[in-house]
Amino acid sequence: MLRLPVDDVLADVTAAIRAGRDVVVLAPPGAGKTTRVPAAIAEVVEKRVLVLEPRRLAARLAAARLAEELGTKVGDRVGYQVRFDDRTSKNTKIALLTEGILTRRMQSDPLLEDVDVVVLDEFHERSVHADLAIAFLREAQSIRPELRIVVMSATLDPTAVLAFLHDTVLVKSDGRLYPVDVRYLEQRDERRLEDIAVSGVRRALRETDEGDILTFLPGAPEIRRVQQKLGGFDLAADIVPLYGELDAKAQDRAVVTGPRRKVILATNIAESSLTIPGVRIVVDSGYEKLLRHDVSTGLDRLDRVRISLRSAEQRAGRAGRLGPGVAYRLWSQKEEIGFSKDIAPEVFRIELSRVVLDVLTWSASDPTTFGWFEAPPAAAIERATKLLVALGAIRGWRRTPLGEKIAKLPLEPRVGAILAASAEASVKDGALVAAIASERDILRRVREADTSARSDLLVRYDLLRALDHGGIRPSDADALGIDIGAAQNVLRVRDRLVSIAKRTFGRGANDASEDDLLRAILAGFPDRVARRTKGDRYRMADGGGRLSPSSVVKNAELIVAIDVDAKRGDPMIRVASAVERDWLDLEEVKTARWNPEREAAEARIETRHGDLVVDDRADQRGDPDALHRTLVAAAAADLDRALPITDDVFAFLNRCAFLRRARPELERLPTADTRRELLDTIAYGKKSFAQLQKVDLVEALRQHLDHETRTALDRDAPKTIRVPSGRVARLRYDAEGPPVCAVRLQEVFGLYETPRVGGGRVPLKMELLAPNMRPVQVTQDLASFWANTYADVRKDLRARYPKHQWPEDPKDGVATTRVRPRRR
Repeated sequence: MLRLPVDDVLADVTAAIRAGRDVVVLAPPGAGKTTRVPAAIAEVVEKRVLVLEPRRLAARLAAARLAEELGTKVGDRVGYQVRFDDRTSKNTKIALLTEGILTRRMQSDPLLEDVDVVVLDEFHERSVHADLAIAFLREAQSIRPELRIVVMSATLDPTAVLAFLHDTVLVKSDGRLYPVDVRYLEQRDERRLEDIAVSGVRRALRETDEGDILTFLPGAPEIRRVQQKLGGFDLAADIVPLYGELDAKAQDRAVVTGPRRKVILATNIAESSLTIPGVRIVVDSGYEKLLRHDVSTGLDRLDRVRISLRSAEQRAGRAGRLGPGVAYRLWSQKEEIGFSKDIAPEVFRIELSRVVLDVLTWSASDPTTFGWFEAPPAAAIERATKLLVALGAIRGWRRTPLGEKIAKLPLEPRVGAILAASAEASVKDGALVAAIASERDILRRVREADTSARSDLLVRYDLLRALDHGGIRPSDADALGIDIGAAQNVLRVRDRLVSIAKRTFGRGANDASEDDLLRAILAGFPDRVARRTKGDRYRMADGGGRLSPSSVVKNAELIVAIDVDAKRGDPMIRVASAVERDWLDLEEVKTARWNPEREAAEARIETRHGDLVVDDRADQRGDPDALHRTLVAAAAADLDRALPITDDVFAFLNRCAFLRRARPELERLPTADTRRELLDTIAYGKKSFAQLQKVDLVEALRQHLDHETRTALDRDAPKTIRVPSGRVARLRYDAEGPPVCAVRLQEVFGLYETPRVGGGRVPLKMELLAPNMRPVQVTQDLASFWANTYADVRKDLRARYPKHQWPEDPKDGVATTRVRPRRR
């Protein structure tokens, strides 16, 4: 057997396993870790070794390679289990699984009693199932400490894994990677991706004489388009596709050595794990499709994104596993500056309802307290939990009977709910609708609909049934806008779901009615019910949008908005399905609503489906507490409108501000923000801003003070003082400085000391006015004014107002509000 670089460290790995320790294995691509490490471990343990692979192709090919190296058949000592395909037996010692398989197995067998070691291969890819697996296994070790965990990767920073596991050995292999000549484009190519890829493949064929060409493309549609374009050239090579939707035989054709050079058009399923024989050249488009939460559908979808620098290195390395190679990067070095170093772990990108359901199946407790390898945002967990409640899958932190069944399905909970709801009527029909909802859209283009029907999903359902039963020939699919590859994939998934659904739900009837299927669609999207408001506009619980002209659902009052394109300013509902009112779980809720036009709280009785108001009517009696809360909330949001600061309120607050400066020992003197504290009391029994505005706010602020502070305010920051003329003069309090007493000079004859406020600490600012009420002097020292300044002021005033009294000695003056004092 050919010796591989990782063979040099296998003794270190097995020694750690024998010692009861976990292991992290770092080995470059091509070192042989995927096959040799599990085989070595299996020799030193009694029970099974499970190997988790991130992709189905890697699991199948690794099992085949390992079986060949061990001289056995796949399904005997070595086996694999992937979605819809189980090739293991009671004799299987090494089983290669895709990660979701282990997650579901540990729900029913949490301690893995027949397993000694679990190997997590390519852990750096950080799929959500790998994250769950390492967390589940870590908890299982607390009960079964003899269970061992081995983490393997070519590019992983081991720090976080070493900290998460306990008593762990780090083993490194140097590997053997041949030199790779990396070639870039000279400048950015603005053409369509498939045209760039075709040029790259043709260049690679011209510039190299031997070796198969592995071409990385984002997904199956791009692969088919490139394959079609390359078919128009006379190439000395076979063009073979390689992607997840292909059946096993088609995938095998891409990875076996043939008599001629091959151009393998692959997605990122060929990026890691097994070496593909014959590959010496890589053509890299620089794109991949990553699973992300699609807010338009509420499901996870594959988005086309730029690859990371790590992926670019990993892909280029595929050309150097068997000998010196060449990697053609279909981007310029300048473009590469914008590439990210790595891609965020999947747990931060996807909708988490499936993940949360798995966690609740595992522990039936608050998922935020679960021992995550790296915890997702709490808000994402909350959204997922809310969806599971809406689907009827959980109650509290426990699964319902429906949730227990959905948890057994290899589907997102939404799609599982569709299958569960339709299975009673027809497993086959329900499986087809579920497959349509879960897989890529079969319609390549959608024209404006000129017919009316009840569901855009059922339009696709009818097309697929016709294609399946010969009513539509595959050769006619393109003319009808059908993506034949996507359609065939949906039918394959339908067939696999049928067998799973029969085991889970029973057989059901032979045919489902249209209503049965529409109800099933509603069961999967209960949170996306929308009500028509006007014309083609619909309102959802969390927004709304316009129904696309391409939708066949023309006249429904209630719909399920299955696909909403929110990328543009006005959201567009692209795929809809009609809903009947009596299918909804409706409840009447008495509530209060703020009417911004009337600036008033209104009592309403709302008929709701979840958070969506289906309709509402006026509540003549109303709930006083709800009205009160609504008014308080509205007033708090617009305090200056609800409780405006009038001149009187402004004057009162300035008095308080002065007293706060003069006597800082006093507490709780109100400010403008004190209105917010008083809202709850002031608003009691009221419904509108108009009623609030009639409140005597000054008196409300005064009553907010305790007796001592209120007394101090009246005494030390009075509104008025009595001047020698006998008149009560109002004081003016400004934001800064001392209070101002504006009074005519004649009224203060006989007042020789400046009046004081603020507990005697602050002299008033005396604004002395002429008979025309204009200031002639401003002072805080009346004694100084009379002694030093009065004579000059008298001379001026006497000339201007000769009829008024202006005594030479102010002590001879008599304070008066008249021109001259009354005669006695």
